[in-house]
Amino acid sequence: MYLCACSGTDEDDTADAATDVVVDAGGDADVVDDSPKLIFLELADDPDSRGTVDCDLGSAPGADIDAARLYKDPSLTFEIASLSDCRWAETGSWCETNKYDDASEAEGAQNSTALEGFVALNGGAIRCRWSDGVRLNLGNVVQVIEVSAGDATERYRLRACATEDGTQCGPYVLTTKAAETHPAGALFF
Repeated sequence: MYLCACSGTDEDDTADAATDVVVDAGGDADVVDDSPKLIFLELADDPDSRGTVDCDLGSAPGADIDAARLYKDPSLTFEIASLSDCRWAETGSWCETNKYDDASEAEGAQNSTALEGFVALNGGAIRCRWSDGVRLNLGNVVQVIEVSAGDATERYRLRACATEDGTQCGPYVLTTKAAETHPAGALFF
């Protein structure tokens, strides 16, 4: 059994070319999925956290993002994608010095140490594609790994996007824990 958003057909009684045709287990290809193709994840510092960043204390200002995982379901046992092609959507500028400004450090598996393997957002935002062309679907769970020391997690926001330029994105969801999980449905728009 599966559940998907469906739409009608156009005047020619053919599927809309901008949507996907979903084939069920019986081989029928008559269900059209017109839900947004959410293949990007944007991670941004929480603007309300600006006052908590002391630029004189370190060289990794803002939330420090190591990785994000996309799981098939809430059991968190089957990882289906990680981040790839990460780029700055908005370069951070809270502090003049950011030693950890390589957006690609958020790609792939969790691999950070206290001194490497993460990107410090510095008040900015990165936008990444899910690996292997995977898209966010209802039932999936997103988990972002923020590098922190105990309870000192730096707050950040995330949202799903259908476009690389960020013109079609859902609402931001605030994150306050180092490895907090989010159901995909909270990121849909």
